[in-house]
Amino acid sequence: MGFFDFFSSLFGDTKKSEVSSQFNEFLKDLKLIKLPEEVVMLTDKVVLEECKEIYSTYKSIDYKNSNKKRYEDKEWNSWEVSYLMDMYNRKKDFKLHDISEVLNEDVLELSFDDLSSNIRSIVKKYERSVDMTRGKHFLVKQKIWTAREISLILLYLHKFNMFDN
Repeated sequence: MGFFDFFSSLFGDTKKSEVSSQFNEFLKDLKLIKLPEEVVMLTDKVVLEECKEIYSTYKSIDYKNSNKKRYEDKEWNSWEVSYLMDMYNRKKDFKLHDISEVLNEDVLELSFDDLSSNIRSIVKKYERSVDMTRGKHFLVKQKIWTAREISLILLYLHKFNMFDN
């Protein structure tokens, strides 16, 4: 299935030009995010390895089979989220071949509009809550992110990053 076929299926009878326009508008939201210089200065390889480690940790916790309270607990830090956000900014492929076995169904079944809305909320929260001037030492202690938010970012990176050319 090609790019437009995939997104057209998300939008039903919407024309390809409308799908492309809506998708490009969605992508702009995440591009505007400013990230800590300590992350931005890292090589692509280092950021990719950190994101893989975050995914590995997420997977090992087994949120898919956890209770809802655990899924909504704020146990992820802003430093980890900075790596995930930077992964998008670098436009690097981050395909997660076993993602359907790792993420909760409520996230996997989100429509394009719902995922877009959730990502916009995450971006706004990041911009509002993360003080990048504080550095790594502070950001690793700032546990304000839920497993659900992490899963939304992972899904976003998995599904959409490769389409932003």
